[in-house]
Amino acid sequence: MRYAIISDIHGNVEALQAVLNDIKGRSVDTIVCLGDIVGYYPDPEKCVDLVREHVSLCVAGNHDYAAINRIDIQTFTYYALVAMEWTRNNISARAKEFLASLPLSIEKDGLYLPILRLQIRRIGFMYFPTVKKRFLKRLTASFTG
Repeated sequence: MRYAIISDIHGNVEALQAVLNDIKGRSVDTIVCLGDIVGYYPDPEKCVDLVREHVSLCVAGNHDYAAINRIDIQTFTYYALVAMEWTRNNISARAKEFLASLPLSIEKDGLYLPILRLQIRRIGFMYFPTVKKRFLKRLTASFTG
């Protein structure tokens, strides 16, 4: 199984489309997104739609949870806060529903994939995985083929 891992899209639809086009030319079985689909750039709705269409596994990033008021944005930088306020007011209920559905980790086909965002205290939540180094080495090897 070959994976393509994407993250930190932040509403940049042009960059996301370029990456997805590049992935098409590779022998990739599954696209994994590590979150932060929205934030900063002006096309969060289109990015959510493209992720829904092309990505098989996706976890939430702090900006995704901020867009649906799951975390406090008062500790964001000024530009991140302003961008998030704009994003909250400019994405559809459907996009918010998708962001709300994103987990912090994924288990698929009996394999636990610790695909998660490790966040710093300013984000509003912490997630401490208990994963052995041996497992991470095997997982990494499966990504690199």
